[in-house]
Order: sequence, then C-alpha cells, then structure tokens
Amino acid sequence: MDDNKLLEDPAPSKRAPFFRKADWTAFWTATVISFVVYLLTLSPSVSLEDSGELAVAGDHLGVPHPPGYPTWTMLVWCFARLFSWVTFRGHPTPPGPSPSPPVSAARSRRALPLC
Repeated sequence: MDDNKLLEDPAPSKRAPFFRKADWTAFWTATVISFVVYLLTLSPSVSLEDSGELAVAGDHLGVPHPPGYPTWTMLVWCFARLFSWVTFRGHPTPPGPSPSPPVSAARSRRALPLC
C-alpha cells in the first residue's frame, strides 16, 4: 500500500452540532423556571439565620462564627467601601452637606422644640 494514501485525510464528513436544539430548549427552560422560583421565594430583607450576622461582620471586618468565612467577609468589606455612596435600598446620597445631623444634635440638646 502506498504511504501517501495512509496519511491522506478521508473525505470530510459533516458532523452534527454538539448541542442540538432540544438541548438548548431544555437548558433555557430549566434556567428560566429556576430563576422564577428563586425570585418568588427571595427574602425581601435580611432573614433570620446568618444574614444579619454576616452583614455586620462584613461591614466591620469581624468574625461572625467559626469558620468565619474570611474570603466572603473581606469581599463584602471591599464591596461596601467601593459602593459607600449607595445608602439604604440603593438611594444615592444627596450631593452637598446634609442638614440632618446638626438638627438632630440640636433637638437632642433641647435647643429646638420638638415638632
């Protein structure tokens, strides 16, 4: 047999795609259903378990409890510093000085009558 014929590539065959349309349909169906279930059961605020404890530990670089979740705590601390301009529920801090602290201080000293 000729050595050149052994090295020759056979006629290219058309291969089917690895993922068929049914695979993609199943993937997107499962993804959308999972996301909808997640959104419907999402806690609207800090829940009972460890959420509050972990949030405070991340804000103050503390150790919530063993094992302490050090990577998560450092990431939360960095994220909180990076987005420190965002306040409660995503409302940005108004530009300029806020009159609220002096008014609160004056009211606590009874310099201003309580409304």
